Amino acid sequence: MPAKVRREPVHLFMVVLAFTLLSFSWISSEIPDPWKEDQKQSALRLEETAAQINSKEIQEKLAGHPVLALVLLLWTWSGLGILAAGSAALWRTLKRMRRGEKPLGQWFYVPQARWGIWEVVKILSWLVVTTQMLYLMQHFLSRATHRSLDRHTAAAIHTLLLDALAVGFIALFIVRPFRVSWQDFGLRFQAWSRQLTAGIFGYVIWIPVLTATFMAMMVFYEAMNVRPQPQSVVVMLLNETRPRLLLLLSFLVAGAGPIAEEIVFRGMAYGALRKYTGVRWGIVLSALLFAGLHFDVMSFVPIAVLGAMLAWLYEQTGSLIPSMVVHMIHNSVMLGMTLTMRELFRILGPGA
Repeated sequence: MPAKVRREPVHLFMVVLAFTLLSFSWISSEIPDPWKEDQKQSALRLEETAAQINSKEIQEKLAGHPVLALVLLLWTWSGLGILAAGSAALWRTLKRMRRGEKPLGQWFYVPQARWGIWEVVKILSWLVVTTQMLYLMQHFLSRATHRSLDRHTAAAIHTLLLDALAVGFIALFIVRPFRVSWQDFGLRFQAWSRQLTAGIFGYVIWIPVLTATFMAMMVFYEAMNVRPQPQSVVVMLLNETRPRLLLLLSFLVAGAGPIAEEIVFRGMAYGALRKYTGVRWGIVLSALLFAGLHFDVMSFVPIAVLGAMLAWLYEQTGSLIPSMVVHMIHNSVMLGMTLTMRELFRILGPGA
């Protein structure tokens, strides 16, 4: 065991505890998980609704909802347009990369991380343990006060706290002891317009990659006779009716989540992995870590591909801002499409 690790017994204890908790959650599959049941029920309802309707019925129902019809039309044509533009842009980008050119230009260089993989492991361990502590605190408080939060509200509050704690742990365990600034994590605020443009361009070339990934996954699921299930956040968005909670969920999905995740997985984790394994393996390993810690087997591959794309964009520009822009646009589009499909299935459902 490295001397540095031995000198930090508290952090070592948290790493062991986090590994134990994760192992227990993976092994104890017989324990009922209400989220998994919600995912199964949501997937089943969507599949049944889709099987019971036809194009003529959809047109008849949409005739009475012109705004929704317009929104669906905009989603369809804008999606096709971005897919076509993205495919052309991706082809040109790959050709420039084969010639050894920087397709986005190099305004900054990715800073050499002063921290190592041990710092990444201990911060992620603290986050895993903190997650379980929050659930235990909620359980004891509900028992003591005889009042409990519903699962959707509790999940939203926990996610908000974890996003804040992730950045806080980085500040406490890396920024302060290593005397680094947030610029060392890629947070560079110069040349805003160029960075925003790079983020939009990154999202455009991401669309054909995302489309190909989803098509490949659909073929795989069909071949394996597996029914894909929506993520827990999608289940919440499909079923939640309280405006304030929907607003909080939207903020977490499209704002706070992407910012915190980029700092953690690209700024911190990719920086350390790149230092020890090089750019290519740093991109691959950070993408696998990003997907694995979403704890969603069905979405592992698309999330890993997104993580690789975001790490590549960070490497290309030397700034986290374009990656944050891509991540925020991607999540916002997924959020908008989920809410649109929710409204569509509402008017197509029984009794509508």
